[in-house]
Amino acid sequence: MGNNREFDNISKKSIDMLINSTFKRHGISLDKPQRLNLKEKQELKKLVRDLQKGVNSLTRTTKK
Repeated sequence: MGNNREFDNISKKSIDMLINSTFKRHGISLDKPQRLNLKEKQELKKLVRDLQKGVNSLTRTTKK
C-alpha cells in the first residue's frame, strides 16, 4: 500500500512540474486567469472525459 501512495506522490509532483513549466513557457500566470470561450470549454470537457475513460480503462486492466 505504501507503493501506491509513493507512486501517487511522484505522479502529482511530475504533473505539477510539467504544468508549471508549460505555463511558464507560454507566459500563463495563475494570478490572472483568462476566461475560456465556449469552444475552449467544450474542448476541455471532452479532454477530461477522454482522460477519465483512459484512467478507468487502465484501472480495470491493472485490477485483473
